[in-house]
Amino acid sequence: MSESNEIGIVIGVERLASNPLDFWLYVQDNNNVQLDDIVYLEITEENQDEPRFIYGIVDEMKKSLEGTDFASDAELYPNKLPSRLAEIAHVSVLRVEPQIFNPPTPGHAIYKATNNEFKKALYEDVMDRTFVLGHTRTGLAQEEVIHGNLDFLDGESGAHVNISGISGVATKTSYATFLLHSIFSSLKQHEKNKRANTHAIIFNVKGEDLMWLDKANSKMNEDETSQKMYKKMGIEPEPFSNIQFYSKPNGQNSKLPASRDGEEVKLLHWTIEDFCKKQYIRLLFTEDDFRTTQIESLVNLVAYKLDNDFLEVGNSIDTCSTIYELIDEIEKLTQPAIDSDFKNNEEGVKTGPWSKGTNMNEATWSAFMRRLRNSARYINDLISDDSEIGSGVHYKQTNITVVDIHQLHGRAQKFVVGVILKELIADREKTDAGGENSPVFIVLDELNKYAPKDNSSSIKEYLVDIAERGRSMNIILIGAQQTASEIEPRIVSNSAFRVTGRLDAAESEKSEYSYLTQAAKTRTKLLQPGTMVVTQPQVPIPILLQFPFPAWATKKSDIKNKGTKKMLDEYASDD
Repeated sequence: MSESNEIGIVIGVERLASNPLDFWLYVQDNNNVQLDDIVYLEITEENQDEPRFIYGIVDEMKKSLEGTDFASDAELYPNKLPSRLAEIAHVSVLRVEPQIFNPPTPGHAIYKATNNEFKKALYEDVMDRTFVLGHTRTGLAQEEVIHGNLDFLDGESGAHVNISGISGVATKTSYATFLLHSIFSSLKQHEKNKRANTHAIIFNVKGEDLMWLDKANSKMNEDETSQKMYKKMGIEPEPFSNIQFYSKPNGQNSKLPASRDGEEVKLLHWTIEDFCKKQYIRLLFTEDDFRTTQIESLVNLVAYKLDNDFLEVGNSIDTCSTIYELIDEIEKLTQPAIDSDFKNNEEGVKTGPWSKGTNMNEATWSAFMRRLRNSARYINDLISDDSEIGSGVHYKQTNITVVDIHQLHGRAQKFVVGVILKELIADREKTDAGGENSPVFIVLDELNKYAPKDNSSSIKEYLVDIAERGRSMNIILIGAQQTASEIEPRIVSNSAFRVTGRLDAAESEKSEYSYLTQAAKTRTKLLQPGTMVVTQPQVPIPILLQFPFPAWATKKSDIKNKGTKKMLDEYASDD
């Protein structure tokens, strides 16, 4: 224990009595105590064989003039009124070792936690595998790195991250990519074999923000604060490596990608055969379609027939070259008209072979075809019989796979996300669901679009399945949304790590944020970009932290030179 770290004493007067889980600190000698400081005290009592350590975090502060009664008395301080300035701080307990929960005795000295004591306060001494969550906020006297328990993230003991915050201010995507970079950095240092087999699929949903992760951010050369943070964290300030990109074709029948100016990008494409054999047609319909019409049974019938009748003699679905041709064939095969040679002196229309023996009516069939054709125009560029382009997203080829869906219509976005999640779950169920499979991280923003609280769809069910069962399959969801109150509760409740950026005042008071203390809720209304409040399983109190400016380009204009060689040289050198 360092005497120089003593900052005050436990108060314990009647109106500010100490409790086993919180107490008030009197700040002595104008010590610099702030919100978010981690403190501790050591108590040795007569009936105990070993000292007891209490660790806590400052979450409220007050400063007052003692000996005054009126607000106007402040004008008389300090020369005309014999009053005294008093500063006090409220401390919420983070940890007690050993776990003897008695109130701290008034008058006991309180110390600022640094180095090992800081780590003990945040349980880092009992974490076997860690990754960097961030850095104590700028302005605190001690610069400390805050770690998370990797066992609670990669499926060993828990899984999933959920991030909430106002769009543009909370920097949700920036923090998600920083976490991913931190995780791979930790695996690189401690578990190289596991890192080689760990994968991440990132969905780019806004602009081309995440389509330049392999390029260095030139702005980092001028950001000395972030450079120091990277060095303190032990993370190399470099762009992502071993990465691949997927983008929609730049028009129908085009073999050029629509993103990154075509630079090293694979086409987002599936073959007609995969569309049929893997029953992707189901992803073109939502629960609302089924609730407002009677077409669910028809969707099931067509999905089954496309799967089982593909390449069968007597049909032509395997000869279709576009999604439109396939839909034309589906129309002929499901036509519910009554068989007749002539009707009203005109040639009759024969009932489609797939509709025979069913009770399908024309209104249901028309609703089905109308919705199918409407969806087809949004995915037309993504489906064809050209097997040379490839089919699907092959995430196992690299550590990081970025799938650009920002240029797609909302229906097409849901289709792409649904197909990839469906195939990922099927692959993990087919192989050893947990076992030796290394984790696959799914980074998806705008969860409110894919897993809304009040509506259902196949995509939502995949996300809920991952949230509830993903740990056993080593599928880890890093999901983000503006408002947690608008997404499926099971996704949030199954997330081991919950991250909150800037929140709207009304949103912060909703039950979905009950894991935040009242002090933390108040702070979320004031957070600036680059600052987050993080809750993790072992630490009972939410912790405010900062993360550095991205070392990777977040847009094309960030790439103005060949990288950050100067910064990397400084990182490698000694202080």
